[in-house]
Amino acid sequence: MLYENEVEISNYWRLCDSLSVRQAALLVIGEDPASEVGTYCESWRPSDRPRGYEAAKQGIGNALSLGTIEGRQVEQPQFDPVGTQVGTIPGSLDVDLSTVDRHSLVKWLTRRGFRSGFFFPEAPASAVPGYLDPLNERYAPKLAAAVEAWLATGGSIGKPPRQALVIWLREHAVKFGLSDAEGMPNEAEIDQTATVAVWQ
Repeated sequence: MLYENEVEISNYWRLCDSLSVRQAALLVIGEDPASEVGTYCESWRPSDRPRGYEAAKQGIGNALSLGTIEGRQVEQPQFDPVGTQVGTIPGSLDVDLSTVDRHSLVKWLTRRGFRSGFFFPEAPASAVPGYLDPLNERYAPKLAAAVEAWLATGGSIGKPPRQALVIWLREHAVKFGLSDAEGMPNEAEIDQTATVAVWQ
């Protein structure tokens, strides 16, 4: 079956914190799950389904089963000859009832080298660089804290640079993992980070 991807994906899918495996796979390949193709393709022969759908569905399903992507697994129902459900098929995955956490899915896609498509809307020219992006696999919280503290305190008036950095880092300690289990700033970590960022 040949067809063109004529339906633009609705931006309202960005409101979903959780998606079924089918929906997630369709969005990964650039197909709106609510389109005619997205709605009915699972009932088609695999060779007639959208290009890439089977691979994306299999990859997401495997990652969900292994716990690499957070979500909820539901096995496919099993029916007797008269159509009564008698249990589930062990080891199977119901792609409509099994769900994945969107944030976890995006992190998994990023680790797999995906940086474009529905889950990665085009960023503006002032996009956050990779080293400040928590989704980047090489993200280092202390480095990000030092850079952001340096940027935020460059115009501080009336305070020595180190003091301004320490104050800023204390205020943002939780965001960058510079706090203890109770959310109190870890002074040793803050001092170390300020030492990296101080310019005098």
